[in-house]
Amino acid sequence: MILSYWTLAVALSLSVIAAWYSIAGLTAIFAAAATPIIIMGGIMEIAKVTVTVWLHEYWPYCKRSMKAQLSASVVLLMFITSMGIFGFLSRAHIEQAAPVGDISAQIEMIDAKIQAKKEEITNAQTTIKGLDEVVNQYLQKGTDVKSVSSANNARKQNSGERTKLQKQIDQAQKDIAKFNEEKFPLSQKIRKAEAEVGPIKYIAQFVYGPEAGKDLFDRAVTWMIFVIIFVFDPLAVLLLIASQIGFEQASELRK
Repeated sequence: MILSYWTLAVALSLSVIAAWYSIAGLTAIFAAAATPIIIMGGIMEIAKVTVTVWLHEYWPYCKRSMKAQLSASVVLLMFITSMGIFGFLSRAHIEQAAPVGDISAQIEMIDAKIQAKKEEITNAQTTIKGLDEVVNQYLQKGTDVKSVSSANNARKQNSGERTKLQKQIDQAQKDIAKFNEEKFPLSQKIRKAEAEVGPIKYIAQFVYGPEAGKDLFDRAVTWMIFVIIFVFDPLAVLLLIASQIGFEQASELRK
């Protein structure tokens, strides 16, 4: 008898928890009608438990059509509960993984700025190299006074442009250092966020192999959620029936 009461308590606890998760998930799916969804979800969970117990108690006295309709209703209610739980757990995973995506986007923007500055430095260095080649061309003609004078004149003419380009390079290098300073705390945050979602990485690698990528991480989460929902509410219903069987057997032993 104690086991029957314990089974009933566990069944009701599972049903209540499943109902809470389901209603939370359904309100996330139908956010514009949160209050009606809460009311509807609550009464449907109560109806599911009631119909399950009633069917078990009066199964021999029901017509086939009523058995079929009520059984189908219980299965559909279990499906609705499972879909609500799926919505709840999916939202939890998305909210957990969202910071990684947001921070990654910020890091990508900073990396793009750094790359632009690096290209700016490369272009400036290429231009300076071109100015040096002009001077070198004069010097390659010989070491006579005319060649040296022409080289010096070219160097003087290009000095302003060279100074401007060097300042541009120096500023770009300072900007890169600044961007790297901005990137460092973001990199720390993303490492922390990835550590929080890290367990699913190992599950995905266990299922799909060590080369599993992010798309397979999400697929692994989906499979985990399916496993949970296919056990959660059906187990509550089965335990509810099991508790009723226990009460019936205890009642027969008293006779």
